[in-house]
Amino acid sequence: MQAFLRSQFFIRNQERIRVISSFMLSLFFTFLILACLWNMVASRTHKKPGAEFASEPSIDQGVRKQEHIVRLMMRQRARTPKKSSSTFQAKAISDIVAPEPEFNLEVTDLAPAVTPTEAKGFSLRGDLDFSVFKMGNFNTRLRRAGAKRGFITVSLMWDNYNDLDLHCIGPNREEIFYKNRKGKFGELDVDMNAGSQRSREPVENLYFPNRVSGRYQVRVNHYSNKGGKDPTPFTVLIRVEGRKEMRLRGKISAGQPKQEIYAVNIR
Repeated sequence: MQAFLRSQFFIRNQERIRVISSFMLSLFFTFLILACLWNMVASRTHKKPGAEFASEPSIDQGVRKQEHIVRLMMRQRARTPKKSSSTFQAKAISDIVAPEPEFNLEVTDLAPAVTPTEAKGFSLRGDLDFSVFKMGNFNTRLRRAGAKRGFITVSLMWDNYNDLDLHCIGPNREEIFYKNRKGKFGELDVDMNAGSQRSREPVENLYFPNRVSGRYQVRVNHYSNKGGKDPTPFTVLIRVEGRKEMRLRGKISAGQPKQEIYAVNIR
């Protein structure tokens, strides 16, 4: 009987020991898991929402602010567009040629002091065209030749080796041309392709420095053919001080009489 009781007591004690041991092991593993979780949470890097940098809890707030400013500066520099290389090249003013103005040839465009003559004052031939056009750079040729300008300036331009001459009869009936280059009122200061001269861009110019009342008659003569094709097209530029310039064009061949291009009376 005593042996039976001892065995029952021993069995009961074993069950208690097993329950206690299981409980202690459960507590131990629970504590171990909690310790690991706490260690992971404590050592993890913290990052605030919206912040530019991840920082440790021990980093000073001022250092994080400086890092934020540096990052913003780097982004701004990256977004700044690079300077583009320019293909602009400077050009001397002397090389710039302004387009020459074009005007309709209307009598009303003349100065009130300039009165056109009657129709018979013009020698209108079939080969004379009173339209505005461009024929090379007139002003460039005159400037290159050193042409002068006065109250009335008359210029002639053509484009071959032929010798054309400009004539103008002034108020005192004196004719200004290559044989009488300087008269009482006017002067022929540029005469090209005369004699041995040969230019493909010839020009002639005569001017009256002062305003003198009277009649002015402009004529063009084909003096000689020097190998250029006839009839030779030409341009006459007439400028009266303070008014719009006039451009007249025509054609003339060697052997033809002088063509009267324009005639006006200055009051």
